[in-house]
Amino acid sequence: MSASPNAVDLVVICGWPVSGKSTLASALAEYIHARHLDIDSNVRAPVFGTPDPFPNRSGEAMKKDEEDMRGSYELLLHATDLHLRFSRRLVITATFSRRMWQDRLLELLTRYPGKCAKAVRCAPSHDTREFVENRLALRNPGPSNVTDYRRYVEVKSRYETPNWPCLVIDTYLPFEDTFQDVIRHLEKGAGLAASVTS
Repeated sequence: MSASPNAVDLVVICGWPVSGKSTLASALAEYIHARHLDIDSNVRAPVFGTPDPFPNRSGEAMKKDEEDMRGSYELLLHATDLHLRFSRRLVITATFSRRMWQDRLLELLTRYPGKCAKAVRCAPSHDTREFVENRLALRNPGPSNVTDYRRYVEVKSRYETPNWPCLVIDTYLPFEDTFQDVIRHLEKGAGLAASVTS
């Protein structure tokens, strides 16, 4: 579907932690005059509190972390549903690291066949320890439970790459270069509706 960037109703920015999702989404939301909802800053932290940076320390901490994350995705998808229903443009950021949440988003989009939704996946090509630690230093303390390189590697290893049509951008490259690629994708790239089968 070819469209003006301002004709896109929903932009999903996904990718593993500290890959530049929020930075891209904030700039993009301003550019297309949309609201930006980040699963960590706007959903999880305000509703469930700052996540435990070491959820693996006990079974109880892991259970709470999983419950909080599940609740955060439910709330993010509900807010997305409302924005689509009310025809309010939205940019959302979340890892979408589990197939279950990827499928739930596609299921939601089947309710809005006339809406235009696009996806961008942030994937830095050189996520060295130095790169990740520099990114973490810029955002810590933050509303995420990825606070060190070891945790980053652990979370990234469990990442299930979405199988929906999306633009994959190398967020190791200068922001200005990748931002223009995203704008072109909003104009001409395949939409998420292409993934939805009836």
